[in-house]
Amino acid sequence: QLSVSQIISSLAPQLRIRSPEGLSMARFSSSGDHLLARLENDRVEIWATNDKTILGTIGHADLIGALLIEEQDMLLSWDSQSEGNVIVWAVDGSKERFRLKVNEQIRNILASPTSRSILVLGKSAAVSLWDLNKKPQQRRIIRPGEQLNQAMLSPSGERILTWGARQLRIWDTESGRSLSPLIDSAGRIRQLALSADAQLLLIRNDRQLLIWDLERGPGKGPASALLAQQIACGCRLNEKGELEMLSSLEWQNLNKER
Repeated sequence: QLSVSQIISSLAPQLRIRSPEGLSMARFSSSGDHLLARLENDRVEIWATNDKTILGTIGHADLIGALLIEEQDMLLSWDSQSEGNVIVWAVDGSKERFRLKVNEQIRNILASPTSRSILVLGKSAAVSLWDLNKKPQQRRIIRPGEQLNQAMLSPSGERILTWGARQLRIWDTESGRSLSPLIDSAGRIRQLALSADAQLLLIRNDRQLLIWDLERGPGKGPASALLAQQIACGCRLNEKGELEMLSSLEWQNLNKER
């Protein structure tokens, strides 16, 4: 049986990217089959992680972010300009398909693998939902009315989460209606996760790991809580809605079933 130190020493990178222009960002695609590497010269390289080859390169002025969702055949990039330009490419970057102008500076863009929608987080403390089907259009603007640090789409694309330092709210993407009162995490929010059916919400703050059963109502308090000292490296909800903790390079099931 190998010790942790032996496992770490035996690990080797499957893919190493070097660039004379400098590397400022790297992120996996939704499936993990591709890697996006953003260079310092406003370009992004698309790598296939299996055969370690470059599929293509995209680039434009003031490029600050890119996102690849294979399930929806979408490769996105966006710039730092005040009018907020989003470009949708062929997945290999070979051609530009169309552009969106979101009319404000973009902080981040998120997407769901199961829907052709993107969530744009802007500088104005608002999030906008865009439909990227045959006729791209803006579907919804949500202004939480409180501090907005970040937002996320549920795995199904049916729910939006917005949160500030320690409070969050859940929204319905179809109606734009708030589905919950402000949920107080009782500490600074460090990590959020939703189960696949969007019924379990995991919140990790500085002191605790809180699991909320949204079926019983966010106002009724968390269904369970763990001390943060038990959380070694990270945590997640698996496909069955069970809580798993990353400890000693392995995911341990904590049997916190709904």
